[in-house]
Amino acid sequence: MVKDRVQRYLLQKLATGEWTPGRVLPSLRKISYELRVSHQPVYLVWQEAVTQGLLTRNAREEATVTDKGPDLARAMLAELARRNDLKRLAILQPHNFSVPPNPQIAPLQYQLVQAVSAAAAACGYESRIIPIQETDQLHQAAAVVHAYDAAFLVELSPQYLPVLTHLAESGLPTLMYQRKIPGVNIPSLTTDDYGAAKRLVELFVNNGHRNIAFITTLHADTIMDERNLARFGWLEALESTGILPDCVMPVLFTRGDSEHLFDKLLALRPRITGLVVTAPQTLVTLAQLPHFAGLRVPEDLSVAAISTVGHVSFPAVFPPVTCFDVDWPRAGQCAMEMIDKMISGQTPPKNIRVPLQLRLTESIGPAPSHATA
Repeated sequence: MVKDRVQRYLLQKLATGEWTPGRVLPSLRKISYELRVSHQPVYLVWQEAVTQGLLTRNAREEATVTDKGPDLARAMLAELARRNDLKRLAILQPHNFSVPPNPQIAPLQYQLVQAVSAAAAACGYESRIIPIQETDQLHQAAAVVHAYDAAFLVELSPQYLPVLTHLAESGLPTLMYQRKIPGVNIPSLTTDDYGAAKRLVELFVNNGHRNIAFITTLHADTIMDERNLARFGWLEALESTGILPDCVMPVLFTRGDSEHLFDKLLALRPRITGLVVTAPQTLVTLAQLPHFAGLRVPEDLSVAAISTVGHVSFPAVFPPVTCFDVDWPRAGQCAMEMIDKMISGQTPPKNIRVPLQLRLTESIGPAPSHATA
């Protein structure tokens, strides 16, 4: 098993182009340390790689990638994938989630895990949910690399950096959901929040709105690829439609207890006529604030959410809220397509976006005639 892991590590490095023709490879000692294995299996795999035409050795016993090494590695990985009828997928999640995630407490994570598990089974994988503790992370990561063919990461954020780094360095095909950790080369499956935000701006503008606001959180900056953050799509659309100068608060960033900021936003004049949130629970908080009292949705204030809202109980003042739903079966399929590509030695895109499905309701209406009151 250890030798197989070392072989897959070498083939992945060659197939993905990380180790290019003519490159002198790191020493056996360094590779052994990186993979947390003894010197012997690395030495044996390197010997076989020379006979297979992947590597050559010079007089100083340094290993160098051959011109045909990357192509041979891709072919060998594809053959391994064909021969291995039942592959094993580790679905990693924080230890404070139940197994599987509780659909009442963590509905999005529950649906994600169910979708990936179903898609994995359809692709011939055996999957298992593994809670990751914040202590002794290297040991846990090494166990995953040793026993599984690929890993899918659910809600693993920067505090799990040792696990993420070890998985990335090991060459184990690994995919994250909705995350980007700086300096860690792991591709990500993301929802198209960027496109969803642009779509909402268009909807508001088409309904006559010009003074609209967007509430989002600060923490996403450190754990998500900025190209996929909804606020960038939002601001770009405000500018392209020409309404940015009319927005008294285009974007409001929140962190922790922000009720006072929400109330000040509602108190601004001219009063906003449209509001979009990334966290649907924000709307529940807004309904309890002094400056929300007396407002009607959508007659006085149109509202929408970037994410799904099915798990949120809204006060009676809200009609069904316009939102975007994830096509979970498609998300699971996309995840497994990317993992299959990595296992067969292909280089996947750094990120792939899963389209979101708009659920348009009566929570967005025409801009009120007294918008500047």
